[in-house]
Amino acid sequence: MMTWRQAETFERNAGILRMIAETGLARRPVIEAQAAEMFGIKKAGGSIQALMTRLVDLNLIETYRPWTADGAGTGGRFPDLVCLTDQGRLAYWLLTGQQPQMNEYDLLLERHVSPEHTLLNLQAADVLREAGNQVNLTPPEITMPDGGLFRPDLAITDEQGVTHFVAVERDTDKNIEQRQAKWRNFYQASGRRMFVVCDNRSCMRNIRSEINYCLGNRPLVVSLTNLADLQIGKRGEGDEIWLEVKQRVLPRNPIRLDR
Repeated sequence: MMTWRQAETFERNAGILRMIAETGLARRPVIEAQAAEMFGIKKAGGSIQALMTRLVDLNLIETYRPWTADGAGTGGRFPDLVCLTDQGRLAYWLLTGQQPQMNEYDLLLERHVSPEHTLLNLQAADVLREAGNQVNLTPPEITMPDGGLFRPDLAITDEQGVTHFVAVERDTDKNIEQRQAKWRNFYQASGRRMFVVCDNRSCMRNIRSEINYCLGNRPLVVSLTNLADLQIGKRGEGDEIWLEVKQRVLPRNPIRLDR
């Protein structure tokens, strides 16, 4: 610590270390963007990247890539992830007398099926917060009347204080029976109001078909969106993040065929 404090970049490096420790952020592009904002720089570039490299060289943080492929379903490449090393955690404690927050990736990984799905939940949470919602990354599971379990990916509380569950979906092959059970449980647990965030348009189209096939003509409201389209500026009605909102209601006076 004495040697580090004498370095010219100490204050800026310590500022980034504190930000990582206090927010639990794991995605390097998000960390660099917040660091640029913290230092009054318009865009994260070479100077911020140099500060991050310095933290790596000091063995205060490490970067890693748990992905099985380069290309993400939302478009582009998967980001590098960042975590504090043991030395970094100790340095933060020496700077503040506090323990760091749990890394956001580690917090969610055990809840989700893969590193890629974990990342997608973090990205979905960012979009939902920007839209004015409070986001719970770790909502509790719900026991259904038939004994089954519903495990929501995220929960949001909107500006009116109403809480909704959100499913986060990747464009991958899925077990049909498990999917049908999921949508039935979601329907029951959500009060017929379902929100789904997908990685891309193809996934959103497939999820729409799954829900229609599973739930048939039951009354419900389904709000769908996908991150790939949102990233290029697409928005739904009223400039909302939900690109499709489908509502099905039962007629008040159904026609009786036996008359």
